[in-house]
Amino acid sequence: MFNFVSYSPANEPPSSPIPDREHATKNPAASPFILPPEYFNSLKFIHVICAMLFAAVVGNIPWENVRDFQFIDRENYYYYFTYGQNILEYTKLTEWYHYLTNEVLWHLTIPYILSKYNVSITLVFDCITQFTLFTFALFLSRNKGLAGVLLLFNPLLMTLAFDQLRSALSFSLLLWAYMLPKKMLPIALMLVLAAPLIHTSSILFVLIYACLTALSYVQSKFSLNKLIVVSMLVFAGLIMSLAFGELFHYVLSLVGDRRAERVLADSSSGIKYTSFWFLFLVLILFQRPDFFNKITRNYSVIILSFVSFNTLFGGYSLRFLAVSLPFLVITMLELNRISRFIAITLFAVYASIQWYYWYHVGMV
Repeated sequence: MFNFVSYSPANEPPSSPIPDREHATKNPAASPFILPPEYFNSLKFIHVICAMLFAAVVGNIPWENVRDFQFIDRENYYYYFTYGQNILEYTKLTEWYHYLTNEVLWHLTIPYILSKYNVSITLVFDCITQFTLFTFALFLSRNKGLAGVLLLFNPLLMTLAFDQLRSALSFSLLLWAYMLPKKMLPIALMLVLAAPLIHTSSILFVLIYACLTALSYVQSKFSLNKLIVVSMLVFAGLIMSLAFGELFHYVLSLVGDRRAERVLADSSSGIKYTSFWFLFLVLILFQRPDFFNKITRNYSVIILSFVSFNTLFGGYSLRFLAVSLPFLVITMLELNRISRFIAITLFAVYASIQWYYWYHVGMV
């Protein structure tokens, strides 16, 4: 049974919502996957080099030629910006939320770059891909070293960075806002404001972060039982799963979002696909009470709960898993020794199946 005992964060070293500044494990040297806390005190040259190498190597693999399968979203963006009419030319932005649902920054910035600098649309897309890969790898390298970056090599990230360009760009901006120091708060706020104007779903991640920050503050002031904390996190995942099924389709229809008709068709999460993520969630729930005093771990619980509930309510899991992959990897590497070994082993097997399926079918 779960060890749902009372826990007071006052007994632990103070934590910060920025993961690279938080303490790691009590005995980090006991694991080859966890580096000493002093390694993460500041951005180091090795972090940047590691991220650059990852982006350079992975970003220059011709995945479409390797798979003999086109990236559908990327192809649609190519034809839209090359031959199509910009939606802002015929869309009336009469309400404030129209700027969000039409993601005006995406439709303004790309044409501006193309005309201002006279570059090809392919180069712009490649830059977004490289930026995404570099950002994700930098986030992992300064938190978990080389082991974390290696675990990023997954079809979920490949699809996100090469195909789902809007999601990739908007979440990368949020990651930079998350990593920036407090003295650069104005820039971080600008990035947070820009992200939803590229992809509306960014609002959800900002709200999750705000709620988890509030929870972290409450944990620092009061002694919360593990059952209470876990219940709140799992319940948040349940609400998300309900909201991104039928309800999401209804809301998009109300505001006239052009994606409403395809949301339900894209929303599927089979048991075979989500089995690993459900087992990963179970391993997390068996951790010590003090495991749940970090925003990165609590965020992972919400996302994994969301994915698990989607087997019942049909929410869309793939992109949430893709953008959340850095946090999931961090959480995986911070499990206790036995759980970490089980999780990494299962993830390696699962990733192998993903690669096979992605190569032959084109989806993950």
